[in-house]
Amino acid sequence: MSASRRCLQTCYRSLTRPQLASRKIANQRLLAVRSYGHAALQEQPLEAVQSTSGAARQYQEEGQRSYTRRHDDTRSSREERPPQYSQHLADHLNQLFSPLKFPPELAHRILTHGSHVGARQGHNAGLSFMGRRVLESYLFLFLNASANLKPSHDLDEIASHTLNTNVLGEFVGSKWGYGNVLQWKPAVSQRELEAQTDTDKAWKRIGFYKVQGDAVAATMGAVFSQHGAAVAHRLFHTRVLPRLLVPGGLPNAFHGEAVALFKRMGGKNANLLTGGELRPPHRSQKPSSDH
Repeated sequence: MSASRRCLQTCYRSLTRPQLASRKIANQRLLAVRSYGHAALQEQPLEAVQSTSGAARQYQEEGQRSYTRRHDDTRSSREERPPQYSQHLADHLNQLFSPLKFPPELAHRILTHGSHVGARQGHNAGLSFMGRRVLESYLFLFLNASANLKPSHDLDEIASHTLNTNVLGEFVGSKWGYGNVLQWKPAVSQRELEAQTDTDKAWKRIGFYKVQGDAVAATMGAVFSQHGAAVAHRLFHTRVLPRLLVPGGLPNAFHGEAVALFKRMGGKNANLLTGGELRPPHRSQKPSSDH
C-alpha cells in the first residue's frame, strides 16, 4: 500500500470519528488533509500537471476567442445598420414651417423626448437648451427696444413668465400640432389618464404641456443652428411671440408693439426665408430752422 493511500485512509477514519466536535481534533484533520494533498501532488507525474494546465489554458483561450468573435459580430451588425428615422416627423415640420426643410434625423431630434424609446437615436434635450437661450435673447432684445419699458419692470421675471415651458407648450406647441406627432412616454398609465375628468388638469399632471414646451424650444434651437439667426428671429416674431399674448404670458404693456412687429414682418403667413425685416419705426422729422 502506497503512502498516499494510507494517508487517505487515515484521513477518512479521522473524519468519521464521533469526536469531530473538538476543535483540536478538527485542526489535526485539516492538517492531515493538507498533508495528503501535498503527498498526492508530489507523487503526480510532471507531465500530468503540465497536461492539465495546458488543457485549462487552451479552454480559456478558446473561450476568449469565442467572446471576441461574438463581440465583433455584434459591433459590425450595429455599424452596418444605420438608424431609421420616421419621415412623417419631417413632413410635419416641413409643412408647418414651409419653405424651411428639416431632414428626418433633425426632425426626430426635435420631436423626440428623452422618455421615449426612440431617444436612443437622439432626443431634443440639447436643442431645447439652445432654443431657450435663443428665445430669451430675442425677447430681451424686444423688451429693451420697447418704448413701454419702465425702470420698475423686472426683465428676468417677465421672461420667466412669458417663456415658461408650460406656457410655450400650451399656447404654442398645441397650435403647432405637436401633440399629434411628439414622441414621448407619459409618467402615468392609460387607465389613470382616462379616469381624469378635467382634461386640462390631466395634461398638466402628466407633463404634456411641459414636453410640448421643450419641443417648441428645441424647434427654435434647430432653426437657429440649421437656418441661421435671421430666420429664427422671424420665426420668433411671427410664430411664437404672438401666441404668448395671453394671461400669464407677455405683459399687456407690450402687446401693442408685439402685434405691430408681427404685421411688419409679414404676419402669420410670412415667408421665413425672405420675410419682412425688423426696421426702426418711421419717425416724422421737424423742418430745419435753417430753411
